[in-house]
Amino acid sequence: MLYTFYGRPSFRPNMTELATTMDHYLPVCLIFKRSFSGEVRRVFPFDTGAFVNEFYRSYLHRKMVLGDFALEADLETPGRVISTFFGTARSYLQARSETSAKLDAGQFEAKSYAALIDARDSNAMDSRGSGIEVQIAEPIAIADWIEAAVVPSTFVDSSIGRELRRLNVEMLPYDVQGRLRPNEYTSTITDRCMHYYAKHGMLEEILS
Repeated sequence: MLYTFYGRPSFRPNMTELATTMDHYLPVCLIFKRSFSGEVRRVFPFDTGAFVNEFYRSYLHRKMVLGDFALEADLETPGRVISTFFGTARSYLQARSETSAKLDAGQFEAKSYAALIDARDSNAMDSRGSGIEVQIAEPIAIADWIEAAVVPSTFVDSSIGRELRRLNVEMLPYDVQGRLRPNEYTSTITDRCMHYYAKHGMLEEILS
């Protein structure tokens, strides 16, 4: 099972690692081709790991379980979530809820999710709380389904970079700074993704 985020690099790898200069701790983000047609097993409107660790409990009823938030397992589902709760692909990618969806009082899970993504208070939750999680039920061949990769600049001229070029994967390098924690590169990776989407006219296409 592969756990991915739809359009947004929300995952925080090596969260507990201290500042390092070791390349193998530096994060990488793979951008799937829009033609991807692998088997989607499950879709959730947020990071399921954070749900299990009770990061969202302030916004949910105590009896709500993870399965209550499972969505239709296909690649059209994320676009519907984005249209309903974020309005535009750009707002979703920037983790900003900018829509006033009219929800029925009986739509408990939807109202909880709306409250979750609209949270303004200081808490332990990061952008994973609104990052749409897509679980894929099969291995992914990079040559077939990956079109670009955000990588540390140190990878470009390495064996990794040579292999990515051989597979026709476009590299989007980011500068490596001395003695940073791995998770401090998250905003830089997000910026690389946003510029790539804009350059290729993909921002609104994400919705379809």
